[in-house]
Amino acid sequence: EEQIERWNCIVTKCSQSYGQISKGGSKDIYKYYACIADARKELEEKLYTLVKTKTEISNAINRVSDPTLRLLLEYRYILFNKWEDIAEKLKYSIQHVKQILHPKALKEITRKNIIRNSI
Repeated sequence: EEQIERWNCIVTKCSQSYGQISKGGSKDIYKYYACIADARKELEEKLYTLVKTKTEISNAINRVSDPTLRLLLEYRYILFNKWEDIAEKLKYSIQHVKQILHPKALKEITRKNIIRNSI
């Protein structure tokens, strides 16, 4: 979104500064606006997909029965915490979190068929 706004600003400034000098400038500006509109639409589609996927992941995590495993999954896949931070928050060693708890959490999700195969 920020990048699109920059492009929009560039096109606007160019049209204000050089619009009188360029003969076919307005046609070019419309092309730029069309490109910006396409980029905005693509960004909105990606954002929709991201929100939908994150919601599915969050719903799956919320159905995990063990609170420790649920927290681990939230820290990792919702908040994108590093393993070291997760281990510290859960008060376990990094090895225990990565080798024992994480596989157990993933197994519970798989066993309960919580997440659809399309993710």
